[in-house]
Amino acid sequence: MATGIDLPVEEQLAQVYSYLGLGRAHLLANMPRDFRVFVRTHADLVASLSLLCPMNLDREGFREVRAPFQVFAGEIGPLSAGLRQNIDGLAHISVVNLPNYFYQAWSDVAAERSAEIGQGLVDFLDRIELSEPVETVLQREEEGQVGDIHYKIRGAGAPLILLPLALAPSQWDALVDLLSQRYCTITLTGKCLGFDAFLEERGRSAPFLRIVENLINHAPLTPGQKVLEVGCGTGVLMRWLARRSDSTIDITAIDINRHFLQDARNFAKQEGLDGRIDFREGSAEKIPFADSSFDFTVSITVLEEVDAELAIAEMVRVTKPGGKVGIMLRSVDLQRFINLPLPAELKSKLETPGAWGGGVGPKGCADASLYQRMQRAGLKNVQKLLQVAVNDQPGEFAYVESNILPRLNQAEVAMWRKTAAQAGNDGSFFHVTPYHCAIGTKP
Repeated sequence: MATGIDLPVEEQLAQVYSYLGLGRAHLLANMPRDFRVFVRTHADLVASLSLLCPMNLDREGFREVRAPFQVFAGEIGPLSAGLRQNIDGLAHISVVNLPNYFYQAWSDVAAERSAEIGQGLVDFLDRIELSEPVETVLQREEEGQVGDIHYKIRGAGAPLILLPLALAPSQWDALVDLLSQRYCTITLTGKCLGFDAFLEERGRSAPFLRIVENLINHAPLTPGQKVLEVGCGTGVLMRWLARRSDSTIDITAIDINRHFLQDARNFAKQEGLDGRIDFREGSAEKIPFADSSFDFTVSITVLEEVDAELAIAEMVRVTKPGGKVGIMLRSVDLQRFINLPLPAELKSKLETPGAWGGGVGPKGCADASLYQRMQRAGLKNVQKLLQVAVNDQPGEFAYVESNILPRLNQAEVAMWRKTAAQAGNDGSFFHVTPYHCAIGTKP
């Protein structure tokens, strides 16, 4: 029987249910890829669904849910606006407003609005339990692994499964104590779930890795050198570097998200790289190392979300004189290309710079200003390495759809689906994503 990464996420979730002896359970989620197929194919296992500021779920995705359904929605920002547009008029959804809340993928939403969210969840779940109670799970404290999914159980009562919260640094931590007093909370993480899944898939993608490899090749590493990755996520790129580089190269990786770091350590251990990479908690805006500590400091699609000026200055500070600083960014200033024969107006809408994809923080950088910023930070011989990734795999198609469908009206969705189905049959689909990349030398 296929296990782990060979299975789609919905079947891995079903295996967790089976392993833990669960019947129906309440689900608490954020990222559509984690739950969308599961709630349709295993509807008998879903007692209710609560979504906390979900990203990129189109209107049809909301319609597909048959269980009692609640959505927490912020009031400010493009992600909140898109969410509200897609749930407007859907009477089967109970909506809890988070007043004056600007939600972004990296928002620590459960911590920032814990009182409102906790009360809303308890009220919603208690109502369901009064009318259609779920079989109680006895008190237990347990954690373990089922395939690619790690679980951690706390408390007793009706089972409540907590799926990952995008890039939130503390995930569900602020709510677990409260919820586990009334429910058996089962927190799930792993390579197939949440933003971990995106980072791991991207880190195995040949087009993306070619760009990363080209950037690193412009700072040729020699035995004994020290490398730092700023914002490592699940550590997938440093695991790749560790496998292909001299064993004497000292690799360190930092991230502000301690849940990513725990997963990064676990994944490295699973792949026989335990101890090869030093994973530490740390902010890109205040790197926790002394001046001139590393020969090569690199950051991959992180400066979009932080204070880019501070982060670049910090990267320069911790790099040795004569060492290299390499940076790769998503680009919101460059046009994408989607190889589908769509009507010109719709194609233009989808390919316009910045039309879809990851967000940019108020002080982040996701454009060609990267090159001037690096020069202003004192780096010399800044090489501009603008590159593109050409993606044509089925997983990439699903990624594109998850980004664009919530932004389309009903007629546009119908046109997309018709055209996409034909492209799926004849294998003609691909899309092109540009990245700003640069490498400079510290004098």
